[in-house]
Amino acid sequence: MKNRIFLKILGLTTLYLAIFATLAFVQFNDRSMFSRNIGALRISGSVNRKTAEQSRIVGDQEYAVNDDISVFFAGLEFDLSGESGNGLAYVGADGSKTAAYAEAMMFSVSEARFHLSGGQELSFYTNSEQEKTELVISATLTDEIERILIPFKIASKASVKNEEPDRLTVEYNGVEYAFGAAMIDEKSRIIALSRVDPVAFYRIVPKNDSVEFNFREFMVSGSMEKSVYNDIVQRWQGTAFAGLERRMNAAGAASNSGEAVMTAYLAEAARRGALALAVDTVPAPYKNVSVRTFLSAPLLGSLNALLRGFITSESQKTSGIASSAGSEPQDFLRDEKVFEYLAQRDNKGLFNSGIEYVEALDPAAVSLDMCAGILEGRESWSRWQDGENPFDALLPRVFTLISTHIKKDKQNTSVFVYDETVDVFYNIRLGVALTAYGEAVANNGWAAVGRSLVISALSFADSDASIGSHLELSPEGDFIKISSADTVPAALIYDELGLSEFYPHSVGFGQVMDKVWAWTASPSIDASIQDNVLDFYVSFPIGGTHYIYIFNIPPFSRIQLRNMDYRSDARFEQYDALGWLYSVQEQVLMFKMVHQASIERIRIIF
Repeated sequence: MKNRIFLKILGLTTLYLAIFATLAFVQFNDRSMFSRNIGALRISGSVNRKTAEQSRIVGDQEYAVNDDISVFFAGLEFDLSGESGNGLAYVGADGSKTAAYAEAMMFSVSEARFHLSGGQELSFYTNSEQEKTELVISATLTDEIERILIPFKIASKASVKNEEPDRLTVEYNGVEYAFGAAMIDEKSRIIALSRVDPVAFYRIVPKNDSVEFNFREFMVSGSMEKSVYNDIVQRWQGTAFAGLERRMNAAGAASNSGEAVMTAYLAEAARRGALALAVDTVPAPYKNVSVRTFLSAPLLGSLNALLRGFITSESQKTSGIASSAGSEPQDFLRDEKVFEYLAQRDNKGLFNSGIEYVEALDPAAVSLDMCAGILEGRESWSRWQDGENPFDALLPRVFTLISTHIKKDKQNTSVFVYDETVDVFYNIRLGVALTAYGEAVANNGWAAVGRSLVISALSFADSDASIGSHLELSPEGDFIKISSADTVPAALIYDELGLSEFYPHSVGFGQVMDKVWAWTASPSIDASIQDNVLDFYVSFPIGGTHYIYIFNIPPFSRIQLRNMDYRSDARFEQYDALGWLYSVQEQVLMFKMVHQASIERIRIIF
């Protein structure tokens, strides 16, 4: 009897303890497993049940999360826990590494945004357009955090197609994906986003040409049709012309730096058929040779007074290139249009030294800052040389670097190629070179991407058509000017875009006579030689006046202009007529040309 009573008491006690334990578990365990599809993303892990039930917000849903959240997209799993040594982590400005983890999550139709420990924020956004989906990962970091390290895993149904520095290609469900712009440690499976480069893209890799690159994805509005692109540039050109005039007439603007403003203004005025009027309205301080160089000489004269400075400048530049050839040969590709400069001056020795460097260069050693120079060099070889183009061997690497480092804003209205911050002038230079390449080989894709780089840069122009020198991609996915950056002046952009055939430039005649070249504002100069008679055919609008240097002309017997012998005159620029002067020591001919015909002939008889 006593045993039965004891058993009943024991049973009731056990039941009460079980009920109490269940109630305690229910009361104190707030974890609830969570899995949800957000656009093309899948988020899984555990959340705080009370928060999940009580703190939903209209338009967005917010949850307090535990530190075991993962984000899945197209064969990758991004781990937002900080428990393991290789989990989500921050790197401070001093290089120290600390664990990080997700504290709360908000999501909308296509975005999951995580509030992380320490007040940082991480966003996963899926962008679907024209049957392609990409993942955009962006970080918002406070000043004390330099980078965030996001670990990821390859899903069992996915496979790695190739692993290269800063590039990982994954095949998932028969489709290849790659990180188009991110700092990737492909071996450790970590993405690093920084305050200066806070956005990464993981997108479909299309099968295009020999390069895995989706051209259309980086074509901004107006880039596909050359005529539309030209209209965009011309609108900027109109703004620039008005801005150049304002700058030139500003008090105290006359200086060596102001000469570029004046030269671009005069070149554009000549293009508009108003050069004489523009020259008359140039403020007197600008005409003073103390603030001028050879740059403006073809449009404003003072050839003899500026000759010595010109010779010195040429000598210094040639010496610099020669020095680089021995110690820093990569400068052949980093500096602007070096091969064109050497070819125009018929400097075969340095030109061939540069080509030897290009032929021996390991494509893997090519860096992003060499890409524009390689494209420029290729164009120069095609113009001046015959045979197989040595730059072609480097093109696959160039296109890989461009496709890896090109990034767009969230609205797909601007694209730039860069490592950490956007160098605006380099993007214009690269865009011009890429456009020229694409048009030369009939590759409309690369031509449109090149135009897109230029259009994107011009879209940031101010009221004077100048542009901030450096941009960065904000956490919101917009390109913004870096507040401390300098300005790329409109005059420099005008020259780079080649907007006026009257802008002073060099023309080489080495194929006619060794080492002969000219510095001119003429849209076209042709040369021929026969029976010790050297002829130059110079074009310019009728009634227009311009000036020419012709270098490396050996001593001669006489000069004819308009079929008449003309004598040298030290005051030749003072007359409203043709005239010339010869520097025997420098072997440089200087001409003042006043055109009665659209093409005037200069005849040199040896």
